[in-house]
Amino acid sequence: MCRNALQRGGAADDASSRPEVKALLSAIAAATMLLAPAPTSAEDNPFSRLFSSGEAQVEQGIQYAWKNLAKPQWKDALRLDEKARWKKVSRPVLAKIREVARVLGELQADLVSEEWTVIGIYPKLILSYVDVFTKYTDTAFDGSDAVDKSLRFELRYEVGQFCRAAGTLSDATAKKDIRLAQYAFAEMSLCYDRYLKAGDLYESYDTVTNTELLYKARDGSDLQIKFEPPLLEPPQIRDDIVVVTGPDKGKSGQVLWIGSVNDKPKFSIVKLGYNTVINAEEVKTFPYDWIAKS
Repeated sequence: MCRNALQRGGAADDASSRPEVKALLSAIAAATMLLAPAPTSAEDNPFSRLFSSGEAQVEQGIQYAWKNLAKPQWKDALRLDEKARWKKVSRPVLAKIREVARVLGELQADLVSEEWTVIGIYPKLILSYVDVFTKYTDTAFDGSDAVDKSLRFELRYEVGQFCRAAGTLSDATAKKDIRLAQYAFAEMSLCYDRYLKAGDLYESYDTVTNTELLYKARDGSDLQIKFEPPLLEPPQIRDDIVVVTGPDKGKSGQVLWIGSVNDKPKFSIVKLGYNTVINAEEVKTFPYDWIAKS
């Protein structure tokens, strides 16, 4: 099922004359280089390998693609047809996609107990939702225009990565490797969040796009955020943290994964606290020095 979800991605419309479309499609095409066999250990993972000289460019391509998806012209293209798109998809399909958030939440809790008999249930359970993702992708974005084609490609890519992470979780269960299981969970959570965003599945959008501005005094000085000194208490997996810089400054969350290069932490995957505006818990990546224990 996972392989089919990726193979049906197809090629994007290179004939489009719009510069932003060409740039986005080029970046997404570069992202396919990341489709490699599942890691066999927590150290052998695509996040860490991205920091090698060649694959860092791939990561930049993915980030560029997501920035382009967030540009006004792309948002407008989605907003104009939003109601029609939702009408194309049945309520049971939408409900099942949102149900995945509950399943991932339960998995997160069960990983704490390290009860492998229970954790072993999740890989097949998670993979059972793949056809629902495919149904939504092919129904909501069934157009032949460049926007629909590129979004179908991106959504199928995320489903493929989601499947791969489920396979990694299965391997971790067999080995009773909690660190590998944590990595698999973090990757699944990130892929699911990206699917929701690219698929226009958030119930609403937060109008505050840069909270860093909220921590500026009138005289331009920075308002203080309470956190533990990172040098004394560096954040670890499962720690509650606060984002201390960047556009999400002041937001709290929990660390799902920490990626290291040469034994030095470089980035983190964080599940942010519940956002009442969008009715969801976003999962994002942050440079490691952007977070601190709360």
